[in-house]
Amino acid sequence: MTHVERYQQLLALNEQTAPKDHQYAAAFFVLSFDEELYSLASKPGMITDDGINFPKMRQSKRHLSAPDQHLLSVAHNLFSGHSSCPENPYWVLSQLPAPHYICALQAIGIVGGKLSFEIERGEFVFSDAPLRQTMQFYLETEKMREAFLSR
Repeated sequence: MTHVERYQQLLALNEQTAPKDHQYAAAFFVLSFDEELYSLASKPGMITDDGINFPKMRQSKRHLSAPDQHLLSVAHNLFSGHSSCPENPYWVLSQLPAPHYICALQAIGIVGGKLSFEIERGEFVFSDAPLRQTMQFYLETEKMREAFLSR
């Protein structure tokens, strides 16, 4: 199965055809990243129509590779806004293998509303349009602030 197919399967487990919000989108994006994470997330009781059972997943994570364990932590943090981070999260991100690193950064962009994505021809297609709009608004606001202060 591809990343997109796994993502769509996780949506179906949560009885969704599209993510409910940025947190679900980011979590499902990470949990469908590879077969190891998907196998864990798709086990009965891990994802239901009520939500995602990260505590149960974290108890079962010992079968995951170290990079996948870190991605599971990323997904949990992005979904809930809090979970234990025993290590420096910036160091962990910097040490991830390139594909895992990119997945984590994309998920951070998704949850923050800075990246959007669509599925086209079986592929994720990302857009930074939300980030560009936010940046444009910031620049315009900054110009107005400077003009106001220069009076």
